[in-house]
Amino acid sequence: MTAKPPKLIMRRKDLAELPDFPTLPVGTRLRRADFPDAPGLARVLASAFADERWTPGLVHRLLLDAPDVVAVFVVEVDGVACATASARLLPERFPHCGYVHWVGTHAGAAGRGLARLANLAVLHEFVRQRCTAVVLETDDVRLAAIRMYHGLGFRPEMTEPCHPARWEAVLAQLESAR
Repeated sequence: MTAKPPKLIMRRKDLAELPDFPTLPVGTRLRRADFPDAPGLARVLASAFADERWTPGLVHRLLLDAPDVVAVFVVEVDGVACATASARLLPERFPHCGYVHWVGTHAGAAGRGLARLANLAVLHEFVRQRCTAVVLETDDVRLAAIRMYHGLGFRPEMTEPCHPARWEAVLAQLESAR
């Protein structure tokens, strides 16, 4: 059995000069998620990650009830959850940093900038939490997400021997997709 490669890490070194929130299209709403949102969040994450293990119970366990998750945001379009991102604090692993957690957009709503909205809410939450920087982990295949993170000021961080070559390949793919 082949070991899964370590996650790629991206970091935004500070929280100065965050992008402004755009004017939301009619029918679009960005807000904090709460317990009744678990079924909608499960639907979004199951679609975003092609993983049917996402259930309302898993959303509660990993997001809504998790003590290290300080906020979960949801973007709704016409009352339907379409994107989400969570703010997590892992001080032992990433001191003074916020950790962007479980970002996803339902496949039917992809490409509309909804995950970016949720991520902006997370970044502003980290300002409220007095974090000095923000980190996230991602996979090589999440090119659209990596492009979005880069646009929000995140940059690759080389923490594993395999990271330079993997980042070079990812950045080449992003460049060729332009």
